[in-house]
Amino acid sequence: MKENSIYDKKSLRAISGKTADFGELAKDCVAFSNAEGGIIDIGIEDKENLPPKGQKVSDELPTLIVNKIGESAHGLILSAEKCVAENGGEYIRLHITRNPNVVAATTSGKFYLRVGNKSMPVGPEDIGRLAEDKGSLSWEDTETKFSWEDADPEKLNSLVKLLRTSDRVSNFVKQKDIKELLDFYYLTEPESDRMTNLGVLFIGKQTQRGRLQNTPVIQCIKYDQYGEKRNKWVWDDYTKNPYEMINDIWQTIPEWSESTEISEGISGVTFRHIRRK
Repeated sequence: MKENSIYDKKSLRAISGKTADFGELAKDCVAFSNAEGGIIDIGIEDKENLPPKGQKVSDELPTLIVNKIGESAHGLILSAEKCVAENGGEYIRLHITRNPNVVAATTSGKFYLRVGNKSMPVGPEDIGRLAEDKGSLSWEDTETKFSWEDADPEKLNSLVKLLRTSDRVSNFVKQKDIKELLDFYYLTEPESDRMTNLGVLFIGKQTQRGRLQNTPVIQCIKYDQYGEKRNKWVWDDYTKNPYEMINDIWQTIPEWSESTEISEGISGVTFRHIRRK
């Protein structure tokens, strides 16, 4: 099959060894997502229609590919499966679904669009039009099937306390009852008792967050001066809301707590390597 606006193919070299370039693969996924969606077969050379005879790929590779691309791009809806061609060669088929609501982008902030068999960069003058084509649905405001009365009581009480004691919240807002407060911050639907996706993220139970489509997770990766990965932290069990996740990151990653003390007179001044605001 020839490469076109909905199909591409890559050699296994694109995802393995020193020639691996998941950033380039993520760019193509972004381009498909912002167009009609598409398929990328990984394990088939450019001028071939089938993978090498007898080629084998591991069962873990589909999940690895999806996770790696997720580290290099935002707004993608992906799935991957291992396939066997008629000659017995194995390859990975990557499905990229057109995202109707979000303009996909690489983590470096670049936008692409699939045009013919090329992934073309989107200029600043075209980003607005691309966003308009996606529609006006906001994921955060989408109503769920979960009632706020079935939310996690501890998370609900903690959030209400934070809002009512914050010096950034006006007295007018602080005086609202709980449901009015949740409506004001788009955590619930005003006309019903149901939480929005944003509400489930902040006050929902772990099982409710886990059932949301596109629930955000956080990965922090540490590299040394040679570009080699040395450590990795992941927050993907849906037990924490966004506020708790951010606080846990600051407490968990040791490098973000390091500081240097400089002598000044009879006392010292401590400078944190990373300032928290």
